[in-house]
Amino acid sequence: MQLAINGGGTGNSMPQMEKGKFYDLDPPANIKGKIFDRVRCFYQVSGRSDEYVVEGTPRGGAKTELFVLIFTDTGKVRPRLSECQNEC
Repeated sequence: MQLAINGGGTGNSMPQMEKGKFYDLDPPANIKGKIFDRVRCFYQVSGRSDEYVVEGTPRGGAKTELFVLIFTDTGKVRPRLSECQNEC
């Protein structure tokens, strides 16, 4: 599992994700040179309201990868609940 990126939030308004739900990332996340447009939330890290373990397939890839999505005050990536809640 990779430790990942900055997501966007401002003070007490950090984004919230739900276990098992799919999210579109806006803008896409760049994790070690791989671009992720969409992820599925596995779970929120215990005791960490700003960290989520997520799974996604990078652009052009075929294999899913797990990583920790970390939201910070200075980050730009925001999760939006995906309209498609299946593996589209």
